[in-house]
Amino acid sequence: MPDSTNEIIRTLITTIITTTGGIISAYLINRKRSDKQTNRSISIGASVGILIGVIVGITLAIFWPTGDPCLKAKISAPTVTKEKAHAAAFQVNNEIPVSWTPPSGERCVMTVQTYQKANPVPVREYKNVVSGTILDIGDPGSGETEIKIWVEGYNTPVDEYLWVWIK
Repeated sequence: MPDSTNEIIRTLITTIITTTGGIISAYLINRKRSDKQTNRSISIGASVGILIGVIVGITLAIFWPTGDPCLKAKISAPTVTKEKAHAAAFQVNNEIPVSWTPPSGERCVMTVQTYQKANPVPVREYKNVVSGTILDIGDPGSGETEIKIWVEGYNTPVDEYLWVWIK
């Protein structure tokens, strides 16, 4: 599920730091001036404030992890191919363990879907699946099968184009 609270807090902190940077910059530039403030000094203060905000924003984006770590999970079982044409080389039974590895060992609950014959509707769909669960991904002998793994609440699969051949 998307962690919107963390995203909102991060946005608020970035906004506060950016605004504070702009105010401090404008104050430092204009503190030695008399009551007459020129447009130039205000422009310089605003530009410096924006520059500070951009630097802080980029730094936060690089060093402050965001979003759901499960979005970075990679499938670890079954052994699959990313090439549909090579699916026949990756033969599996219809009941297989499906596993994924998140980046920092989080417990990720996913939705697993399997597709066959270029049909946009899943042949099988399992919600609230934990890594290592044995799933029936299709009928025995059904052949070329795509597996997609989703984090609940996101529109893009965590991993897709995972092809196997059900023998």
